[in-house]
This record gives sequence, structure tokens and C-alpha cells, in this order.
Amino acid sequence: ICATLPFWEGMKKVINEYADGVTLAELAKLPNVNAVKEASGNISQVADVAALCGEELNIYSGNDDQIVPILSLGGKGVISVLSNVAPQQAHDICAAWFSGDTAKSLELQLKALPLCHALFADVNPIPVKWAMNRLGWIAPASGGAFGCRAAVPGK
Repeated sequence: ICATLPFWEGMKKVINEYADGVTLAELAKLPNVNAVKEASGNISQVADVAALCGEELNIYSGNDDQIVPILSLGGKGVISVLSNVAPQQAHDICAAWFSGDTAKSLELQLKALPLCHALFADVNPIPVKWAMNRLGWIAPASGGAFGCRAAVPGK
């Protein structure tokens, strides 16, 4: 992923704000560029990237509510918030897709939507850390909600 290369640290903002399929196709030619986390929410943009880059660039969904749509465009998986609180559910969506059971994958994706939306009811990572605490998987940091401001009630 581009962001892991030291050279790209200064380019992240530009890439994240301005990257389109043509830009990503050029970046995909570089030997150390392998994938993109697609979290634009724009399925047409994902389709353009897939069409322009083909097998030169792996696409991963960066939005848990769009795993199946991105897999259907050739995506390779998901970089997931959902998997922090429902790892089996996130796994099963992808596993069903890759085993050829697209109907099951879609069913699981739709079933996961309420949780996906809840995990983004506030600024990430506040909701996921709150949920992980409620599950007993992490403890809050002293002096605040997991080192972040408290989640806004009713959001």
C-alpha cells in the first residue's frame, strides 16, 4: 500500500484528495505500489480504477458497508473496522464471495449494515473502541474514553 513507503508520507494528502483512476494507474506501475484502500464511497470511481488498473493494482474496500459492491468490481478484500468487533461476520462476507456464493455474501453484507452504520455514528475510532470495551476486549484509558473524547450521546 502506497502509504507505507517513506516517500509517500508527504504525498498521502495529495493522493487521498486527488487520486483518480488515471493517477492510480500510473502509481500502480511503480514496483512497490500494490494496492489501494478504496474508501471514497463512490462506486463509479472504484469501477474506473478497476477498469484502468486491472490486475496491476489490488483494490480493498475501506468501507464496511461496501464490501460486496467492491468485491463485485474485482476487489480483493476489506480493510475493516467491522472486523474489530465482528471478525467472523467480516470474514464470512468475503469467504462466501470468494467461494462463489455471492447470494450468501450479499445476505451477510445486508445483515451487517446496521452494525457498519453504528460503527461510524461518531468519529472513528470512538465507536469501535466503545464497542470493544462493551465486549470486554479492551479497557478505557485513564482520563477519558480510550484516549479520545467521549462519544456524543444520541449520535
